[in-house]
Amino acid sequence: EIMAGFAKLVVTGINAIVVVIPGGRFTEDVVQVLDAVEGFFGEDVWAHSIVLYNKTRKTPEEIWLDVTVPSQVDFIEKWRTQKAAICTIPRAVPDANGELRTQALGPHVQALKAAIVGRQGLYAPEAFEQVRRETELLVDKAIARVQLETWRQLMKEQNTLLLDGRLDRRTWEAERDKISAGDATE
Repeated sequence: EIMAGFAKLVVTGINAIVVVIPGGRFTEDVVQVLDAVEGFFGEDVWAHSIVLYNKTRKTPEEIWLDVTVPSQVDFIEKWRTQKAAICTIPRAVPDANGELRTQALGPHVQALKAAIVGRQGLYAPEAFEQVRRETELLVDKAIARVQLETWRQLMKEQNTLLLDGRLDRRTWEAERDKISAGDATE
């Protein structure tokens, strides 16, 4: 249900998905989330993904080579095949006074930014294509209901924004209702 709602908000597709492994631990909950992501977006999703291990002392290189958790090994192989990126954010470390401080985050943030920028092209699996087709039908119905040219032009503009992914569906629906009401009163 959540994923279907997501597809309605992001009609055109996605550039990248950042999957966070909390606390740097690969648990059964993490496996369930990764299975759900792959189930919804399809096996090719990992080519458009950045896997972020947060609060970890491991480097991405160490994670790529880690064979201690069998379920992680399965996903690492998928990520390697699909050329996913692995990034890390270090755990806060106590200083001499016992105060928690984070290590210099600059290089980690730069690596994450580079991984996001490096994802090329939109990824639009079948769920997105289905939502796109439904959206095209919605905009066709909306424009067909508007009679006056002034209101039709406004509706066309809103439809274009929605189809281009520059307007979310809820906002479009509110605008459609305003335009329909304006058209009906004239």
